[in-house]
Amino acid sequence: GFDNNGGGRSGLQYHHTQVPRPLDLKKKFVQDAQKQPVTTLMIRNIPNRYTAQMLLDEIDQLKFKDACDFMYLPMDLQNDANVGYAFINFSSWYDAKRFQEVFKDYKFTQIHSHKIGQTTAAHIQGFEANVKHYLGTAVMDMKPRYRPVVIRNGVPEPLSSGLEASLLERSELREPGTSGEDLASPGAAAGIQSGYASGSPSAPEDCGPV
Repeated sequence: GFDNNGGGRSGLQYHHTQVPRPLDLKKKFVQDAQKQPVTTLMIRNIPNRYTAQMLLDEIDQLKFKDACDFMYLPMDLQNDANVGYAFINFSSWYDAKRFQEVFKDYKFTQIHSHKIGQTTAAHIQGFEANVKHYLGTAVMDMKPRYRPVVIRNGVPEPLSSGLEASLLERSELREPGTSGEDLASPGAAAGIQSGYASGSPSAPEDCGPV
């Protein structure tokens, strides 16, 4: 059964090593992430019983659901639980920075847990880069509920190859500045420049059952 802290099944450990990852993302994306504004964050220390919908509900409670367009909560398929972190992209660097401030030392509300939420910048930055990356990974062979979700008009939808053309067209049609590129300043992004990547060997080794 699950433990009383809402972190997962008693005695079980959840590790990112059980999530499909074909690339060393730190090596591939770290230089790119340093060259552009930070809009994609990694949420850390998520209770393992959280589902993608529960995390979206939490984000909605914080009044950020309309500010994000992509989210991925990697799952440990063996234990059917998340591995303790997620990736979320915002439509502007300002929203990402504001979310990071709100989420500092955050206490989750959907499940009772002593885990304290934190955020760092992800190595893959931006809506288009995330969509293109995950469409080329083994995640797309998983059931829809385990895939990344794209959020359009506040409605989440599992990522699929059929969405690729419309999603990327949507990204290209954004007005200059809406992605944060024309609004960013070095100081704005400086506070959220270091972090972990999905699939990076530097991602958290122990995501707990607590």
